[in-house]
Amino acid sequence: MTYERRDFNALREAERASRYKEVEKHHLGALDRLSQAAVPAASLMADPHWALYQQMLQASLERVQANRARLVETLTSAACASTEQMTRLKILIAEADGLINAWQTAIDLPKQIQESAQKAQETLNAQLERHAEASRSAA
Repeated sequence: MTYERRDFNALREAERASRYKEVEKHHLGALDRLSQAAVPAASLMADPHWALYQQMLQASLERVQANRARLVETLTSAACASTEQMTRLKILIAEADGLINAWQTAIDLPKQIQESAQKAQETLNAQLERHAEASRSAA
């Protein structure tokens, strides 16, 4: 069976449109799931246990930040003479940086989820509006 060029182009265009619809459907589903994450995040932030958890994390964070400042001060002082001691202090500072980053991320997580969910909802609404406009113009 042979195809003419216009038949081939029409078939290729139909396949492209089908793939686009599949990708768009998957994308819209992912945006919808992400936008729904705002409700549990808001509930979590309203829970008094979450406030206590954040206070505990904040206290630990401040303790590590103070320890890091002390380590940096020791590293830059004249008391730190040996290369071995400098290396050990640099390792401890790097560990403190990791802890600071992790605890800050844990504290900020529900807020980041809410912000991401809000952006996803805005994007989803825009996509659905474009899809509705395309459907109206095609009809």
